Amino acid sequence: MANISAAHTESISRRLCAPTTDLDLIRTWFDKCTRYHKRCGGNNQSWFPSRLLYLEPRGRYIKLVVTEDSPPNGSYITLSHRWGRERYTKLRSSTITRLQRAIDIVRLPKSFQDAVRISRHLGVQYLWIDSLCIKQDEIDRSDWMIESQWMDKVYSSACLNLSATRSIDDSDCLLGRSSWTSQIPTKINLGTDDLPQNTYVVNGNLWEDEVEKGPLLSRGWVFQERYLARRIVHFGESQLCWECMKSRGLGMFPNKLPVTMGLSDSKRSSWASITPPSTSSTIPTLDIKFAVEWQELMRQYSKCAFTYRGDKLIALEGIVKSNIPIRPGDKYAAGMRKSTAPLDPPWWRWDEDCELFPIEKTSFRAPSWSWASVDGEICFPFDFPEPLSRPRECYAKGKDIVGHTIDQKGDISARGKMQLEGLCFPLRIHWQGIDEPSGFTVQGFHFSTDEGPLKSSIHLEASMEVVGSLSNSWRLLLLPLFATNRAIFSIVLVKTHGIGAHRRIGAIEIEVMIESVPTLAEREDQGLLIQANRQSLMGLPERMLDGYATAWRKRALNFIGYLQARKVHSRLISIL
Repeated sequence: MANISAAHTESISRRLCAPTTDLDLIRTWFDKCTRYHKRCGGNNQSWFPSRLLYLEPRGRYIKLVVTEDSPPNGSYITLSHRWGRERYTKLRSSTITRLQRAIDIVRLPKSFQDAVRISRHLGVQYLWIDSLCIKQDEIDRSDWMIESQWMDKVYSSACLNLSATRSIDDSDCLLGRSSWTSQIPTKINLGTDDLPQNTYVVNGNLWEDEVEKGPLLSRGWVFQERYLARRIVHFGESQLCWECMKSRGLGMFPNKLPVTMGLSDSKRSSWASITPPSTSSTIPTLDIKFAVEWQELMRQYSKCAFTYRGDKLIALEGIVKSNIPIRPGDKYAAGMRKSTAPLDPPWWRWDEDCELFPIEKTSFRAPSWSWASVDGEICFPFDFPEPLSRPRECYAKGKDIVGHTIDQKGDISARGKMQLEGLCFPLRIHWQGIDEPSGFTVQGFHFSTDEGPLKSSIHLEASMEVVGSLSNSWRLLLLPLFATNRAIFSIVLVKTHGIGAHRRIGAIEIEVMIESVPTLAEREDQGLLIQANRQSLMGLPERMLDGYATAWRKRALNFIGYLQARKVHSRLISIL
């Protein structure tokens, strides 16, 4: 729960005296944001999709127009929705002439009808809906392949995006579901110094409940649409929500979200702020910042679902294109960047997702080094606050990256490679029972994966049987990538056909420090260094040690020293 400040209390009082309809609230938000955008000189419409729906000012008919033949006079609105089973005439090669003559609004899904109504109320004459503006031919996907390449412009150029966030399919209406009572905070009477005082209390997770947990936002294509759109109206379960580059609002708080909700004020600050790459050092500060932001964006994206598994990389292209002008010279391939290699490859998945989404069913989609070759939530190395997550030593350099290709039929080829300059060492995995790793050995250094304050972690994508066979025949290799104050991050490779060619089958994390106070037995059994020996610990500054750890593992620190001494022997390693 969150208490509301005096300013928001006054806003609530005004709202209670003058309640508005959903259409009026959307109009207020839209006009306010449009005026701000016009003052910044950004209201010129210069790009349009190849097809749009033209909305007569009134009446039950609209029609499809080809913008090359009939250039639009004004801006357009987009609709983000989840497809359902409702039957209506979609755009196909066989229906395009009919839709250009007239489309009966009454025969469209309810969410489409409301989108038309909202657009007309805002005075916008054009609307873009995917199933009515992109051909949905089942056999010939050529039109879809062409139009899908423009998704970054479709949503970023629209003046507004309507998001059916609460709806499980397009049969649900947008308007009329908001409850006026749900937009009134709970009013309680609190006594302070024997003086009664009225206080408003609201659910601090209101934005998350209305927006982030909406069924629509679990879809991969919608993730891109939300990222690219400048302004969005979310139709939540109980009220409307507004999101733009300048501000956020709820039906309960139309002007601004309370600080006590713990959310940023604008859409811009909630997404990755892309920074240009730097070439000033082996691990540029700006690239680390970008890597953290990019990895968080990809982690969120990886949780999204797709009707067609092959769409995972295609639906990401719009976000990638939107960043290319800001990061000149950077190469992108299969969900990863050259500028952040080798910081990205140590991704991993939870065991449950590995079992639920076996890599064999999705490996066609991307090379083995790419997280896009699997489904389920992806975890990346930078999941700890600084200074624990900041790389202090890097043992590999990114030399090149080549990704997937997509043909005219929409088929994806997983061919591609990542070239790193680094060190590869023979790896031997030890087992507890038949399918549980107990530890591993590399260059005479043994690390345990048993429970304990400094256990190392092995995350494998291949089956235990396959990995066990490869390990016993000494075909596994460890490629260390970088070390943070907390751990050493590496990937597991296996040699494949071709000179110097390898395939990634997992990741390994070697813990370096712990935050809990070790017992005397733990110090002796695990070879721990305590704070008294700080001067010998990787040269870590005092300010980075206080409050973060009390012990470090000597074996891991010795391995870091070994890697540092061997860096001069780095060689080119190709991963397919």
